[in-house]
Amino acid sequence: MKYKVLKGTELYTALKAIQKKCWDAVDAAKKLGESLGAKDVATRGNDRAGGIDAFQFSESPNKILWMQPDRHNNKDFYYPRYGKKYKENDSLHEQIKALPIVSFKEYNSVIGLNAQFVGLTHYRSFGLHIYDEYALIEVGEKCKYKPLSDMTEITVSQFNKLEKDGAK
Repeated sequence: MKYKVLKGTELYTALKAIQKKCWDAVDAAKKLGESLGAKDVATRGNDRAGGIDAFQFSESPNKILWMQPDRHNNKDFYYPRYGKKYKENDSLHEQIKALPIVSFKEYNSVIGLNAQFVGLTHYRSFGLHIYDEYALIEVGEKCKYKPLSDMTEITVSQFNKLEKDGAK
């Protein structure tokens, strides 16, 4: 399902705010990574934005203090070890815990969407594209969802045209 939300509506303002909150959360995670010399971070997969699941380094950090969450597929991603033997990492763990996150529930609440399974597919959130004069929202076609009053349902071809026009 595809929807258009016009600038000037309460929903457009709320969408801009949640988008900014997501960007700010990702920026905070990246800044922490940069301060450690990481070239990138993997933000938390169980949240919409923010937090850190792993730091990506060009060269292996001290393997006594860092572990690889996934040695097979993501060999240059590391996470600081924790526990009594790794007290040196306590401060870093506190910084990671203090990072802002945007949960799927918080993100979805802006449009009143509930995460849901449809068959074997798990729809955790909606797609969002914000432009100067409107926002575009994508919700899984088979999801149970009732749009808000500020949302106008549009066709796929209208959506594609608006997306192309907005990206100019």
